[in-house]
Amino acid sequence: GTFPGAERDHRKFYKVALSSTDDQGFSAAYYHSTSDETFTSTGDIYGQDVYRHSGIVDGLDLEIYSRKAESEATTFGIGLERKRMDSNSAGKRSASDAYGFFQKEASQGPLRLSGSVRLEKNSQFEVEAAPQLTAWYSAGRGFSIFSKLDRSFMYPRFDDLYWKGPNEQGDPSLRTEHSAGSEAGLHFDSKFLETSLAAYYRDVDDMILWRTDSTCLPTKSTNASVHQRGLEASLTLRPASGVQTLLSYSIERTTDETGKQLAYKPYSIFAWTVKAERPFSKHTSGGLVFSGRNLPRVNSG
Repeated sequence: GTFPGAERDHRKFYKVALSSTDDQGFSAAYYHSTSDETFTSTGDIYGQDVYRHSGIVDGLDLEIYSRKAESEATTFGIGLERKRMDSNSAGKRSASDAYGFFQKEASQGPLRLSGSVRLEKNSQFEVEAAPQLTAWYSAGRGFSIFSKLDRSFMYPRFDDLYWKGPNEQGDPSLRTEHSAGSEAGLHFDSKFLETSLAAYYRDVDDMILWRTDSTCLPTKSTNASVHQRGLEASLTLRPASGVQTLLSYSIERTTDETGKQLAYKPYSIFAWTVKAERPFSKHTSGGLVFSGRNLPRVNSG
């Protein structure tokens, strides 16, 4: 559990997908996730308070794509998502999302460009757009230089809007989070090894975050202007067919309007993933994925 007195924090997710492997084809997927959290507080002289929150998300994605050899690709898709929450302190809530996106990729010699835009409408908020432009330049012998510009958004979650707990209080008047970012770096790829090093910067308007008290426990959700800048290194090892290990390490400084590092944002993150996949026949395969991360340094406020 995340909070003192937490008794249970269960989350489950499954996804079923169907896709084609031709140069012109489609993919369709349905996914379902549930969460169930129960925790207690010391309450007042009359005893403990028990808080229960449960959530259900159902989604459907459809993509249609067309590829012309290695030089050009076009993809567009649509999706629907339904979210529900049931809480003994915040009541029952529900919302729907609908989105569409278009992506175009083209190559000319060593240069590859990719542009995309995503439109989304949440039943509780206005229509939002997220454009992105990426450029790759192949320098030869597996080395590449890349850069990216993008604008993005994030709607407030049910927890941010309505959560109620021993110390925490959501805010139904929260605004949608907007951000603009840039990234540039170096990339190397070979048969058994892939690695990259990138620097990034992002300005976030109306970032959705939780203010903390003197003990760094979250107390109330709010909007704030935040600046993020950092370095990220990643290494992928492919020692055998169907087996790969991904290691990544990032250093990030996330500051608010006063220039102070956010209390619950770690200065550095180490993450790892090990994936093994094996084909059983021409049309079927199976595998396992293990992942984790370590937060060695967290600002205590």
